Amino acid sequence: MTLHARLLIEQGETSSAGILLRRSLAISQRFSVNLRSNRALTLYAELLLLRGNKIGAKNIAVASLELSKSIGFSFETERAQGVLSKVGAF
Repeated sequence: MTLHARLLIEQGETSSAGILLRRSLAISQRFSVNLRSNRALTLYAELLLLRGNKIGAKNIAVASLELSKSIGFSFETERAQGVLSKVGAF
C-alpha cells in the first residue's frame, strides 16, 4: 500500500494517497508491524508537507523519528530527519 501511495503522491493524487497511507498505518499498527508503520508515518508526513500542513508534517515526522530510533531503523530515521529539515524544525 505504501508503494502505491508513493506513486500517487508523485502523480499529485494527494487525497487518494492519504487514504491509502491511513489504511496502511491502521493495518500495520493493528498487527504490530513496526517497520511498515514507520514507513507509512514518514510518507504521511511528506504528504502533509506537500499539502502545506507544516505543523501536521512536523508532528508526524517527529513520531516517525522517535519510532525509527526506538526500533533501530536508520534508513527511516534519515527520511524522517529529511522531512523535519524541509519543515525547518531540524
